[in-house]
Amino acid sequence: MIPHVPAELSPYPPRDGNAITPWVDGVPFYARLLEVLRGAERSVWGAVSFVHRDFRFPDGTLLWDAFDDCAARGVDVRLLFWRNPRFSTAGPTDRPKRNVFHGLPEDLELLRRRGTRWRARWDDSLGDPRHCHHQKLWLVDVGESGERAFVGGMTLGTSTVDDSRHRRPGSRHDVFCELRGPAAIDVAHNFAQRWNEAAGDDATPPPWPDAASAGEFPLPSRVAAPAGDARVQITRTLAPGLYRRPARHPGASARSPAQGEEGIYHQYKAALESARRSVYIENQHPGELELLTRIDAALARGVTVVMTVPGQPLGAIRRARATAQRYWDDPGRDEVAPPRYAETFARLARLARHPRFTLAALAVNDERGGYREVYVHAKVCLIDDRWGTIGSANLVDISLCADHHSELNLAFWHQASARTLLRALVSEHAGLPAAELAALDDREVLDKFQETARENTSRRRRGLPTRGHCYALDPRTYAL
Repeated sequence: MIPHVPAELSPYPPRDGNAITPWVDGVPFYARLLEVLRGAERSVWGAVSFVHRDFRFPDGTLLWDAFDDCAARGVDVRLLFWRNPRFSTAGPTDRPKRNVFHGLPEDLELLRRRGTRWRARWDDSLGDPRHCHHQKLWLVDVGESGERAFVGGMTLGTSTVDDSRHRRPGSRHDVFCELRGPAAIDVAHNFAQRWNEAAGDDATPPPWPDAASAGEFPLPSRVAAPAGDARVQITRTLAPGLYRRPARHPGASARSPAQGEEGIYHQYKAALESARRSVYIENQHPGELELLTRIDAALARGVTVVMTVPGQPLGAIRRARATAQRYWDDPGRDEVAPPRYAETFARLARLARHPRFTLAALAVNDERGGYREVYVHAKVCLIDDRWGTIGSANLVDISLCADHHSELNLAFWHQASARTLLRALVSEHAGLPAAELAALDDREVLDKFQETARENTSRRRRGLPTRGHCYALDPRTYAL
């Protein structure tokens, strides 16, 4: 049994009686989210990290129009935006990022021009612009019988609106999870806590439209009736000192958020230590040092492990890998301290010695006979066909450790959901019929993935079309 995060490390308890629905890729998820927004009766709340101002839902509806329509029906719409103070003003070197709604004068003018009636606040990174409020969540009709929460990793970006075929340029693979039932109150509390204690400085825009109407509001107190049979625990990363008021809603522990939280990190470590058969991971990063150490130990005891990552990783990952390589190639390296991530990449390389480990990426056959990469942005882990987590946290120290501003994950103990999601992902990535995978156990499913990924790597070397999207990478040279 994979343990829960204990009360001394997280305010949110494991709760039974939930229903969860994972949504794979942006077109299905955003179509579903828009459907729920259009059916909202009382409230729509969202925490936004990255957003393109011209984002449209799959049917063409402009993002701002969807929220305006809700507000026009009398729905309480509240959006909490991350704001990085580094980009709060345009300077000679630091230009405002176009995928963050900073609350700059031009942003506020957009709201004024549209006659925006919904409420907004900005939650700053303040003293450390390297970190961000990375949570992505949506809540609809909080405290009502139709209450729903959504937790995941998808940003409101144009490249996110993609489907399982990944045929559009700049394709992106991602996952979100819909939640109904008692655990939704913890997602709602997290939002309300952040809203009420949102950080800012003199340059931070005031609440929209004004402090009175977008001021503090009561924390949620109603736990929803059971909606299914899944056990769910909401976990977070929080930097110390961001928020100070402890949770007081039913079932929550009195742990002060002022201490910071590493609940997601603790959950990952405990889950990997408990794995006995299979581990399937999708993440934007190739692993954090302590988690890679636990993956190594799991492989040593016979667990099958697949980790799906971007074949063309972030520039920061490539730079860190190049720095590690220069350190290893330096004859005088014993006289200098190793770079920050040198041991992480060394630990990843060690996994190559395990025959039951595959590091994989995704790409599609293009019309010119080549291959076009699919960027893996999902943050998913599935273990033993019994447990899983979906959320915003990347497998890197700045996302898992408590110096990061905020992350949010949903962990579930539910065999049917874990089985279904694993087979859906492998079917999509390996191009295998879902019916074929349904008859296999978790290890056999990952064996099929590994066989396909390795064969596809061989086919790529020969310039041949691949089956499905997955192909195997060499952990020893990843990101070089």
